[in-house]
Amino acid sequence: AQMLNEIISLNVLAKRGQALSVKSYKEEAATQLVQLKEQYTQVFGTEVTWDQRLKNLKLTEANMVTYIQERLLENEYLTSKVSDGKLRDEYIKGLSTNAYDTAVVSHILISLTLADGTTRTKENALTRANEVILKLAAGESFADLAKQYSDDPGSKDNGGQYESTNVNSWVTEFKQAVINLPINKVSAPVLSQFGYHIIRVDAKSQTTYEEARPALSAAQVQQVYQDFTTKELPGLIIKNNIK
Repeated sequence: AQMLNEIISLNVLAKRGQALSVKSYKEEAATQLVQLKEQYTQVFGTEVTWDQRLKNLKLTEANMVTYIQERLLENEYLTSKVSDGKLRDEYIKGLSTNAYDTAVVSHILISLTLADGTTRTKENALTRANEVILKLAAGESFADLAKQYSDDPGSKDNGGQYESTNVNSWVTEFKQAVINLPINKVSAPVLSQFGYHIIRVDAKSQTTYEEARPALSAAQVQQVYQDFTTKELPGLIIKNNIK
């Protein structure tokens, strides 16, 4: 039933796309087929040739071109339902949750649980973290201290640095410290579930609307498609007595 629904959806939406477009997308579909064949050969080599694969699936290249063409026309219709105003509204919502904020961060973790399973008390961990703070204040290298003190295996051998990362990928306490810290200023020890973090923000940036627009558009196109399949498609199937 799901496959049948997908076929019906493609057929209906492709026709709507063709009604909107002056293009047939046939040339684009043929070009994409050539690229698909090249990718197939790169992945599968000659063990099962392209022609053998099509034969096994009882398909022809003409079938493939038609399918790709319908997909492109379907996308033409779905994209037409996504307004720039809606995308900008979604972008503004994302700004309020720091969805587009990224940072380059240097970080030393004084963990409450070590790799061998032994534990530190919060008091001992804080004492060790403050020791690092004093050494940084005395001019010692952050990278050298990360290698010496940090319990974070993902960053200690890289000078403690995490390259450009979305702030929402970090735990709340770490995220808030990164958002609030000025560039190149070292934080006081920040406690999270993992232990005490000593953080220096090396750079901050924010994805612009134009940079975010492709991903925002793709998400909205997917939403338009879901709305069609759940709200409109069932009625079309009943109306046209499709089984």
